[in-house]
Amino acid sequence: MKGFYAGIRYNLTNAKPPEEIDSGVRMQPTSVDRGSGIGANLGYNFNKYLALEGAIASSSFNIKEATLTNRSSTTIKYVPDDHEMTLTVITLDVKVSYPVDRFMPYVQLGYGQYRYKADFRSQANGIAGIGWSSNTNEARIGGGASVRLNASLFFDLRYVTSQVANMTEVGLSYLF
Repeated sequence: MKGFYAGIRYNLTNAKPPEEIDSGVRMQPTSVDRGSGIGANLGYNFNKYLALEGAIASSSFNIKEATLTNRSSTTIKYVPDDHEMTLTVITLDVKVSYPVDRFMPYVQLGYGQYRYKADFRSQANGIAGIGWSSNTNEARIGGGASVRLNASLFFDLRYVTSQVANMTEVGLSYLF
């Protein structure tokens, strides 16, 4: 089980975007649908118990409602018309596993850069042309399990959490 591996993943994400100020506006989404997206990972198994994995993932969310506050502390509740928020995550994790036959449960601990971005380009509610983004670096922890389908192909299911997002991911990985 030593060597490089690469994979693709589908994710379901619960967003927990931080409050940020951009263009003089503080934006806090108060109602956001669960997001979904795709990702890719590349890792190296040092042995059957320890791996290092890097990944990139992207998720999209529909914002149902947000609270916007400008510099003069005027707060309005904003109900956008199908505005989308995106989350891009770049991570580096250490995975510790304990393989049992074809089944490999693991825990992972790492660090990620999370970038939320949303644009409000509607004239509704007196808000026009507001762009909002938030970059944050966060520790993350999670766990999951891989099932070996053949000598090189693995099915993977995992859950990872941080201060700004919870992600459930399912994917396939190929061991080179």
